[in-house]
Amino acid sequence: MVITRLAVSTLTVAAVVASTTLFGQQPQTGPKTGCDNQARSLAELKRAFAGAKMPSPAELSGSWVAIGIFGAAHSHGTETASVDCAGLLRGKTLEQVMLIEGNSVDPRFIGAPPMPMRALTPDGRGSLEFAIDFGGDANPRYRCRLTATGTLACLVDVYDEGVEFKRNSVSQEELCRPSRDGYCGPN
Repeated sequence: MVITRLAVSTLTVAAVVASTTLFGQQPQTGPKTGCDNQARSLAELKRAFAGAKMPSPAELSGSWVAIGIFGAAHSHGTETASVDCAGLLRGKTLEQVMLIEGNSVDPRFIGAPPMPMRALTPDGRGSLEFAIDFGGDANPRYRCRLTATGTLACLVDVYDEGVEFKRNSVSQEELCRPSRDGYCGPN
């Protein structure tokens, strides 16, 4: 079943949960490896976000890999947290990658259809934001700030979830590719 056929009420679940519906797998969570300052919960990520700053284009340019995906209990049924300092994987595919050039982002997210480059725009509250399409009616936006430890903390308010990204090089083989239904899936 593709996400566009799901009832609107089920679209309030996290993108990770939505992509699980599409591909029947959860992101793999690895051991704590060298990222002692990495967030371990949505509350920790929100604290890091509150103390973070709006990044400059020079600080953003490059590839950013999701190292933590978090969701609140009230919107997900239970608090969710998947963390791996090396990057969250679904098989051999990275769960979420942002390829950023200046103020433009190419989001490569499992569970989302392929999207063109989109602008990172100031939100007027100290963050850069961009819209993401998971195929539903919620119209989520990622609001991102650069943390003191050099990660990007991104909040997705409509789902009450957050994603922490780390700058890391990626290969084409690690990026998700459109599957038969058009959504980005694991390789």
